[in-house]
Order: sequence, then structure tokens, then C-alpha cells
Amino acid sequence: MAQPFTHLFQMGNESGDLAVHSPLEAFENLVGLLVGDRQRRLLLGEDVRPDPAAMSAIAAKAVQRWLILYKR
Repeated sequence: MAQPFTHLFQMGNESGDLAVHSPLEAFENLVGLLVGDRQRRLLLGEDVRPDPAAMSAIAAKAVQRWLILYKR
């Protein structure tokens, strides 16, 4: 699953749009941002699966945070 993302991140590096030193690490950080919210909720005792709209919002927020880290 990581390969399409790491390839995309490498292309972003080559185009100058991203500042990714390690495409694999960038992928791991994106996954961490995506699942981190869910993991925190589970640790706090919530076991409710978000509805599709909430999942979309979580994904958008994760991508925004990821871009703060890697966008030039």
C-alpha cells in the first residue's frame, strides 16, 4: 500500500511541490495522522465508528496537517 504514495511523494519532491526527505517516513506520518484520532478515541473508551461524513472530515484534516509538514 505504501508504494503508490511513496512514488507520489517522490514525484512531488522532483517537481518542487514537496519537501520529503524520506517518502516512506512521509507515508508513515500520513497514516499516523489518519488513524491517530481514532486511536485516541479508543483509548478514551469511545468505540463508535465515525459515519462517512465524519471520516471524510478526519481525512481532510489529516491531509491538511500532513501538508503543513511537507509542502514547500
